[in-house]
Amino acid sequence: PFDAEILMLSSAEKYVLFDLGKYELDSVVFEDLKFQRRTFKRSINKLEGFANVDSTRGEFVLRDCDFKYLESAIKARGFSVDIVIAGCSFDSIVDDCIGRYYDNLSESWHSLKLYDSRFSYVFANVVGGGEVEYTPLLEVKSCLFENCHYGFIGNSATMIFSKCVFRDTKYDAINIGCDDKCQAMVLIDSCRILNSGRFGFQCHLDGAEIYITNSEICGSGRMYGNGEDVKTIRQYYTDHYSKLHFENNVFGSPDLGGSGVIMDASHTVIRDNVFYGINGVSNYLEENAYALYDQGSDTLLIEGNSFGFKDGKIASNVNGDIWLESEYNLDRWIDKGYYYDPDPKITIRNNTFLQSSPKAIRIDSTRLNISISENLFLETKDSAICN
Repeated sequence: PFDAEILMLSSAEKYVLFDLGKYELDSVVFEDLKFQRRTFKRSINKLEGFANVDSTRGEFVLRDCDFKYLESAIKARGFSVDIVIAGCSFDSIVDDCIGRYYDNLSESWHSLKLYDSRFSYVFANVVGGGEVEYTPLLEVKSCLFENCHYGFIGNSATMIFSKCVFRDTKYDAINIGCDDKCQAMVLIDSCRILNSGRFGFQCHLDGAEIYITNSEICGSGRMYGNGEDVKTIRQYYTDHYSKLHFENNVFGSPDLGGSGVIMDASHTVIRDNVFYGINGVSNYLEENAYALYDQGSDTLLIEGNSFGFKDGKIASNVNGDIWLESEYNLDRWIDKGYYYDPDPKITIRNNTFLQSSPKAIRIDSTRLNISISENLFLETKDSAICN
């Protein structure tokens, strides 16, 4: 469908290269192809893997293709290249499966969409996303990631993960490296993140909005003895508003345990979640992890959550349920003019705590505006509320 020559080299020591920019095409589509190198050999002429997408325009589409034993699968650069990968499998990719053509952080795809694909034994599924203004969209739907070294590392203005499964990731399943210019929107919906080596989901957010809904995240930190199921904290304390919204998720499990949730944002809502079976050591706190630790959110609502049980099955959070330390950064906000809610308020209501050990709610503060109402404490082993 296009006037271009595609170079195909079948030798085990070669690679298949298609350079979109070289032929100045608007788009290219590969369908029903299988690429496999019978023996592995590193870095041929520094153009590793299957395709190098180097263009300032166009769409690059891969459908129902299999890739195995490659250095890298896709390298991309060019601020308006749209990549679509659907129904593909990537196995034993020893470097970045989909990544930057060069190490320049600003060079990457324009948008990247992954649908119904499988990644296994990949060093890093995706490393990239350049300057946020040049990479508007990362969309990942119905994909399976198992036994990978890293999951996703990078930035885009909008990042959507839907109906995906991350299983047995050695380090982080999803690591969003936002900085003070990020201001991204991240949605994780109906996903399962199981047994990540360090962090299930990690983001240093400054002006970002993060939504985790209808998902199961558990077992993080087991490999190295520390880490978190979720870690979302402000790193640079800019003058940008940041928002967290976690609803209808399950954190922890009786079988895999977990290391809890750490958060710090301008505005945080934790609603209708289950926290149970959390028994890990926090990398951030360097001590036993509470199920939910707020490190400095301005306005915080914790509502309708269950701590220590799910569907009649009891699995207490062995180190405690809620730890509030929300005055931690107040002086820095005021002195440096960073954004903060002028009327910060913490509300804890309509939650149920079962067999909390040692404390259901721990408050480390002398100047919080906090309201605790209509909660149910059952069989608390130490203190229901401790200041």
